[in-house]
Formats: sequence, C-alpha cells, structure tokens
Amino acid sequence: MLISAEFPHAFGQALFDLHRQQRPAKQPFDLQATHLEIRLTGAESDGSYGVEMTSMQPTANDDFAAAVEAAASAKGWPSREGLTLDPATGQVSDATRWELELEEAEDRLSQVTDIRYIKLGPGGAWFEHCIRDGLIEVGHAAVPHDLARGGDWDAVRAAFASHNPAKASDFTRELRDFYTLPQTALWITIGDGRLWWAFAEPEVNGVTEAGRGTRARRVTGRWSDRDINGRPLTLDGLSTRLTKVAAYRQTLCRVDHADYLLRRLRGVEEPAVQAALAAQAQLVTAAGALIEGLDWRDFELMTDLIFAQSGWRRVSAVGGSGQADSDLILEQAATGERAMVQVKSSAEQSVIDDYVSRFKVGGWSKGFLVCHSPKSSVRDPKVSDFHLWLGDVLAEKAVDAGLMPWLIEKSR
Repeated sequence: MLISAEFPHAFGQALFDLHRQQRPAKQPFDLQATHLEIRLTGAESDGSYGVEMTSMQPTANDDFAAAVEAAASAKGWPSREGLTLDPATGQVSDATRWELELEEAEDRLSQVTDIRYIKLGPGGAWFEHCIRDGLIEVGHAAVPHDLARGGDWDAVRAAFASHNPAKASDFTRELRDFYTLPQTALWITIGDGRLWWAFAEPEVNGVTEAGRGTRARRVTGRWSDRDINGRPLTLDGLSTRLTKVAAYRQTLCRVDHADYLLRRLRGVEEPAVQAALAAQAQLVTAAGALIEGLDWRDFELMTDLIFAQSGWRRVSAVGGSGQADSDLILEQAATGERAMVQVKSSAEQSVIDDYVSRFKVGGWSKGFLVCHSPKSSVRDPKVSDFHLWLGDVLAEKAVDAGLMPWLIEKSR
C-alpha cells in the first residue's frame, strides 16, 4: 500500500517547525516542493505494517532525511520503522492519520450543505477546551437539554420567552440549528487570531460541568486552523467580509460569502486573485527583460532606487575606482547597519565567491550581490546576511519598488 502526500499536515508540520528552528530564515524549507511517500510494508498476518518514508524533496535539501528522523523522535516515535498501521482495527499512527484526514476533509468540503459561525462561550470562555477536546458547545441554560432534544420548538420558544421575550425567536433558531444541522454542516469559530473549522457528529449531549456550555456536539476528527494544504488561516490573511462575523453578539449565525470561505479552506485562490497573480507574473517577466537591456550605469542607478525605496540610504558614490569591494555603500538610519552592494550585469561562481570573501572580512552588517544575467549553474553561497539577487528575484524587487514606469522610460 502506498500513501503519497504533500506537506504540510500533522507530521509534516512537526517536521517543518523543527526544520525552521535549525535553518536561518534566508534558507526556507520549501513546503510547496516537499513531497513524502509513505510505503506500508510487511505481511498482513503480522498484525501491523512497518512504514517506510522516502523523500521526494529536491536533492538540494540533503539534510531532509535526518530532519524526518529528528521530527519523528520529537513526536515520540523512536524511528521511521516505529510508525505502524493495524489493518485489523484501522488504528494508525499520526504520520499516516494526517493523510487519511486530509482525504476525508477534501470529501467533506465538497459536500457542505450548511455553514454556521459559533461563538464558543461568552467572550470565548469555552474556546480553549473546545479546541483541545474536539467539542462544540452552546449555553442557553433556560432550556433543558431534554426539551430541545425532543424537537418541540414551540415549547422551546415559550421557555425562552419567559426569560427574554425579545430574543426568544433568535435563541430558538440557534438551538434548533445546533440540534438539527447534519454532519454535512461546516462549523467555524475564531480565536487566538485564527479561523478554526470542523464538522460535527449528529448526537448532542447534555453538559452539567461548571464553566462549560449546557450541551455539546463532538467534532469529527478535530478542529483545524489551516486550509487543506496546511497554510494557517490567520485573521490578517483573510477578508474582513468573512472575519467580521466575529463581531456577532449572540451565539450562532449563518456565514455570508460561503463561496469565499470554502475556497480558502480548500486552498483555492479566488478567480480575481488568480488573474492578478498571473498578471503580476507577466509583469515580473517583462521587468526582467527590460532590466537585461539596461546600460550598466542605469542598472546601478536602478539598484540604488530599489534600496532607497526599502529604507536604505546611500552614503557613497555610485561605483567608482575608490570602492573596490562595492558599487554602493548603504546605511539604515534607524539601526545603524551598513551594507556593501556589488552590481554586476553578469557573474560566474568565482565572482560570487570572491565578493562573499570580501564581505566576511569587511565588517559589514549585510552584503548584496545584484546581477540580472548570471552565468549558468551559479549557486547561493548561503552565508548569513549575504544576499544574492538574481534574475526573477531582482525583477520582483524592481516591481515591488514601483520602478516599472522608470524601466519603461529607460528602455524606450
């Protein structure tokens, strides 16, 4: 049996977190490129299968296998061989379970019939234990659990009316939804700066424990604060048209913009965003072509303009024979950092290595080598605080700095 999965999921996230601690930010672990194959091996009669994991990561990250072992150890698994699946009971270790949960989540998101936002307690008082224990809870203590479970909604409304006539209809709607919405209903809540989502089992149980709601449904699997590709659903990365639901003053309500929400959970960009990203990619490609055609003096000037837009102040002339190590010397007024910048229309590996050596002995805070047409097979030296801007990266910097009109004028 072969299970093939893209990172990150439960095990993948543990690996990513560990990898992030071991590597500087300038050497990111490429989640999108990472692929893992889990092969279940052994005889069925043995009662369990061993798990063999094979990295499909590009060979540039040759420490990947060691990181897998370290992440497995951090999760309490002694080795990759210790991950098991019991074919008789269907019980699986986390490394396999996250892939099965992913497949189930994809199926469930394609079958959603209803969507509700739920506030987990007054001021989110029940949020922490509901997320931890996989529960959805509501209060409304004025209505006994047995009365609501019986489905006599007129009687429920009457019970609410005896306490709060103005809200009796709203509260009845909330309880009816909580008790009757099917397993295909998607539930969302907001807490700890993220959006969380889950599906729930149909059974509702009464709760008598202090500090909790008065009734609860158990979620199917667990609450998730990530889309199905593993990207965190942070509030600052979501549209206000969705997150404004957190301002709802009662307990449970419908969610506007359901299509947007489902796209985000599936990790699918909105059509307008897809079109914008495609246009941006074309713009970067066009900028790269214009940069390659610049005169070397204009190329140095463009580099100076990019850094100026980023808050760096030039404290030297542009180029010149008196600056053997750099074409630009920059300073960050706020931090006092000084940077050397070397600008090259073309460069091979020996040139890059030479400037890295100069950077290491020069006492600089940061170093930059900017080149629009590097020789083939150049590699990033991966030296802390030394940055290599080549090709598309350079073109993106120019576009981000708003220099496209300037490039067009210089290239006419």
